[in-house]
Amino acid sequence: MNKSELIAAIAKKSKYTRAQVAKIINSFIIEVTQNLQKGVKIKLPGFVTISKVRRIARDGRDPRSGAIITIPAKNAAKFKVSTVLNNTLR
Repeated sequence: MNKSELIAAIAKKSKYTRAQVAKIINSFIIEVTQNLQKGVKIKLPGFVTISKVRRIARDGRDPRSGAIITIPAKNAAKFKVSTVLNNTLR
């Protein structure tokens, strides 16, 4: 399911138009992104917890040449699926 399919599905099951749902989804994405940039952990009970983590620099291999390269440190998003959601997928 992509973003437009999600918007259409939510609009179909609610009293909102596709444009209204799109605005809500876009606002949600912006809020999550901005809060993760600040280091705020996002908790959606029964669904997912999203947090910002720091990946340390490490050595890796260039797949073409096989040479050892340094992969720089970076920030990344960490997603932890809730037990409730995980149990529904079994």
